Amino acid sequence: MRLLLADRFAPKSEKISPDQLALFEAQNTELPPEEPEEETVQITFERKRRGKRAKLDEELQRQRIEYQLSEEECQCGCGGQLAKIDEVVSEQLELIPARYIVLQHVQFKYACKGCNEQIRLAPKAPQPIEKAIAAPGLLAHIATTKFVDGVPFARQEKQHARHGVIIPRNTMARWVIQLADLILPLMNLMEDIIRAGPFIQCDETPYQVLKESGRKPTAKSYFWVRRGGPGHQVVVIFTYDPSRSSAVAKELFMDYTGYVQCDGYGGYHPLEAAGITLLGCMAHVRRKYCEALKALPNKDLAQKSLAAEAIRTIKKLYAVEKEGKDHTPEQRYELRQEKSVPLLTEFKAWLDEQILVVLPKSALGKAISYTLNQWPRLVRYCDDGCLHIDNNADERAIRPLAISRKNFLFSDTPEGAHANARMFSLIETCKLHGHEPCAYLRHIFKELPKAETVEDYESLLPWNLDAESLKLAAKEF
Repeated sequence: MRLLLADRFAPKSEKISPDQLALFEAQNTELPPEEPEEETVQITFERKRRGKRAKLDEELQRQRIEYQLSEEECQCGCGGQLAKIDEVVSEQLELIPARYIVLQHVQFKYACKGCNEQIRLAPKAPQPIEKAIAAPGLLAHIATTKFVDGVPFARQEKQHARHGVIIPRNTMARWVIQLADLILPLMNLMEDIIRAGPFIQCDETPYQVLKESGRKPTAKSYFWVRRGGPGHQVVVIFTYDPSRSSAVAKELFMDYTGYVQCDGYGGYHPLEAAGITLLGCMAHVRRKYCEALKALPNKDLAQKSLAAEAIRTIKKLYAVEKEGKDHTPEQRYELRQEKSVPLLTEFKAWLDEQILVVLPKSALGKAISYTLNQWPRLVRYCDDGCLHIDNNADERAIRPLAISRKNFLFSDTPEGAHANARMFSLIETCKLHGHEPCAYLRHIFKELPKAETVEDYESLLPWNLDAESLKLAAKEF
């Protein structure tokens, strides 16, 4: 019941506040003595100091509004004339509403004056969506507003209408599906790149599609999210599938033989028979012990609990990771062998003792059982300095989808779900490499129709483009 109430009403954060549990202080389980009450209480009010205001970006356009004294005000009482000696500048930030312009593509016709038969039309630059009224900038804005800001097309339709521009929501949905076909070559390159990395993180999250053949509108579908890649070429790939079965996992990792990091979901276990090495997630283990703490009736028991002791050990493992954050993979491997391996060995011995005395159906018993069942996969991150202790990076990549899903709720058709998956893939990957999404999308929507060779497409991948240059280009339009 306590877990149910905590899940319904308590904060979702797994951070343990000091009043819940003095986890990381000296392990003193004695309660401090109560201080005697005073007869009088003096209350003082201190004005809160405002933080220092951040300076406005120097690259923002400035417009001077000058204030001058009149000729009468420049007259001094002594009979002299006041002269300008300095200026005091204060700045305000103003917003100019979105400005729409119409690009007129004028193609001149040419005719032969001699024979009057030959007529030629000057070719028009290739467009991201032929015969559509949307230019690359508008398409980038629509995609960014939905997939970054989480604004569904129904609300965008109203936003555009306020400016006198009518763009129906079904038109925007059709444009996104067409854009998803446009960026397909980039998706194929990203698929090759993620498979070239030493390991891939994977997780799945629920999604809903209304009009899918043979399925009810309320049926639960899934986005499978993978993150990985060699060196700095890290990519995030979203894949839509109606199923969460192991068959999907096998298809996603077909012909791959590296490491795959995931949670304890059994759908990944058949991958080991295909030559893939699975990694566990220490964050999921810690989550189980946090739930065991929430199940306790009061904080006094929490301070002395076995769950608290487990969390202390896990915190020490994360402290080692923090220490090796800026190390090379080789240095990180040595650090883990020196500090993490002994901690894990001690933790394993402690778990083997506690599993014999803890009730198996209790929250703590379930946490210990989960840890022991996952143990061979949990400790594998120490085998290579390139590997991560947990799957949090992939879960962070899922968060924008989870937030947006609360707004647009579902996709109407599977085609829309697949299109959303590709757009999320490209946007989350470009964000990883420091790009402003709208500036990046505007550039690739403009350049992709011109691409002809593999080199042309590779030049449009996020790590091959300069983020600042794209931002400046978007401002100068």
